[in-house]
Parts: sequence; structure tokens; C-alpha cells
Amino acid sequence: AVSGFQPVILTLHRPIAWSGVVLLVVPLFSLVNAAHPELVWLEWFRLLCMVAAMFALMSLQSDHLIRIWVFVLSLQVLIQATLAGAQYGLKRSLGLGMFGEEALVAQNIGHVVNRATGTIGHPNILSYFFEILLPVMFALALARQPAGRRLWYAVVCVAGIGGILTTLSRGSWLTLPVSFLAVFALTYGGRIVRVKAMVGAFIVGCGLLAALYFAYPTIEKRFTHTDYKSAQSRMPLNRAAWSIIEQFPVTGVGLNNFAETFKRHDTTGYSRIFRGYRHVVHNLHLWIWTETGTVGLLAFLAPFVVTIWVALRHAPRAPPVPRAIMVGIAAGLFAHLMHGMVDPGFRVSLTVSFLIFTSMGVVGALAL
Repeated sequence: AVSGFQPVILTLHRPIAWSGVVLLVVPLFSLVNAAHPELVWLEWFRLLCMVAAMFALMSLQSDHLIRIWVFVLSLQVLIQATLAGAQYGLKRSLGLGMFGEEALVAQNIGHVVNRATGTIGHPNILSYFFEILLPVMFALALARQPAGRRLWYAVVCVAGIGGILTTLSRGSWLTLPVSFLAVFALTYGGRIVRVKAMVGAFIVGCGLLAALYFAYPTIEKRFTHTDYKSAQSRMPLNRAAWSIIEQFPVTGVGLNNFAETFKRHDTTGYSRIFRGYRHVVHNLHLWIWTETGTVGLLAFLAPFVVTIWVALRHAPRAPPVPRAIMVGIAAGLFAHLMHGMVDPGFRVSLTVSFLIFTSMGVVGALAL
């Protein structure tokens, strides 16, 4: 807009934009019960920045600019996958702390392995990054466009699958079959009956099966070997969070106040699993519900639901590449909501939060 390429600086897709406004307004009701109002305002400012980023991407009025944005994201997927593979293979950090690299997380799956972090953060956060973007890369690998571009996104997708495997995140692994099947069905549709499309699908399928063959031993051990009660602790914590929801069902205990008030309001005693430190429940939806109540949970879900609805509504009438981008983003957002049932999700990472909300803005721009 500054250079004069866009005559209008701000253009908004109304349903998605209004969902962002609702997200900014409704969580403020949680101030009613907030023991620490300053924490509410701190998190609200973060939400404001994310919604602003959504509006900025939504105002891109050029299909070319959106394609550049997505291509840059594909570079990020390739870079993070390469770094994760190097960390996993070398079993040590790469000395990239100044770029955000964190210490690797040791995990025993019959033998000790180091879960990769890339430069995104904790292995689970890196897995969020991949689960959101891999459906987009897969969709663009299937889209009707020049063969060189399809090949690029196919290579990035395969590299990303390798990257998500190095995180050893079971939650993110379980999202891939759902998101990839949805992308395949919505991107290919009736094209699967065509010979050329069938050949392409067969090649892609063979590549995925080959990747699964080499990855299966690690996957099998991750799901069957002891996780030292990591999974078992989630249900007690969920019950503890639910006991608080029952006390503050409408407006919650205050946005960003969960860690400060968990043990104080928990009537089950299960929150004592966290000894000597404060933490949040390993469930994105219960975390939000506890802090902001039922109305706040609906407000947080609104941008996801509205964006997915807009993407699926406009995708069938869009050209191949924009259709692939919208379908891929919708699948990635849904995948993250799925993963949020067993992990705290995007709220623990500013990077992933901006990735999600800028993706919502891209859908709005394409829908416009």
C-alpha cells in the first residue's frame, strides 16, 4: 500500500473480520472474576496484535502477493524440517540459540532419542507448525499448476513429514491422516477418475507409503512404549479444569489467569501434579473455557470455524491454486483444533499464533 500498488489500504472479509472483533471484545468479560487483571490486558494486547496481522494479510489485493507469501512459508517448512532432521540425526543442538533454538527434549522409546525443536521452540510447538502447514503444501502439490511448482511443494511436503516425525508428537501425527484425506478429497474431487490424475495420485501415494514404511518403527515405539504417565496425567488435569469451569461457567476465572489460580480453585486436588511450578492444562479448549467461560470459548473458536466455513464455501469456485491454498489452510486449522484436545495449542507460542491468524487473513483475501 505504501508503494502505491494498492489503491485501498484496508479491505476486510466481513465474516472473518467480525469473528476477529468478537475475539477482542468477549474475553474482556472475564475481567469480572480475574484475580490478576493486568494478565488479562497483557494477553488481550497479544490478541490485538494477532487480529491486526489477520487484517493486514486479508488486505492483500493481489493473488501474486499471496502466492509469494505461501512460497515463503514453504521455504520455512523446508528450513525447519532440515534443522529438525539434523538435530534428530546428530542428537544434539546446532548452536542456533540466537535464532530461537531450544535444548532438545530426551524421550525414551525403548532407546533414548532427542526430540527436535528446529528454531520454533519445544518439540510440540514445532509439531504445531508442521501440522498447520503440511496440508497446504500437500494441497499445492496436488493442484493443477506447472509441474515444477507441484514438484517443489511435493518435496517440501515430504521434508515436512520427516520433520514432524522428529518431534515425536503423537497428537500431531494423528492429525495428518485426517487433514491429508480431507485435502485429497477436496482438491482432487472428481479429477480422480481421470487417467493423468490417477497416475499423479498413485505416485504421491507411493511416496507417502514409502515414508510410512521407514517411519513405522519409530511411530510404533512412540505409541506402545511407556511415556512415563504423560498421557495418563491429562485426564486428571482435565477433571481439575472442569471443576473450575463448573464454578465459573459464564466468564471464567480471567483471561491468562489459569496458571495463577489453578490450584486455588481446583476442587479435585489433581492440580497438585504440578509440584513447585505453575502450568496450564494439556487441553487448549478446556484452558480457554476455564479462563474465559463458555462465551469466551465460543469467541476463541469463532475465527477458526468462520475461516474454515469461508474456505470450504469459496474453494469449489476458485481457480486451482487459490482453491488448494484455502483447502489446505482449512485442513490445517482443523488439525490444530484436533490436536488442541490433548495439548495446550497455539496459545503457548507467539510464532504459531501469528501463523494461524495470518493464515486466516489469507483465506479472507482469497475469498474477497
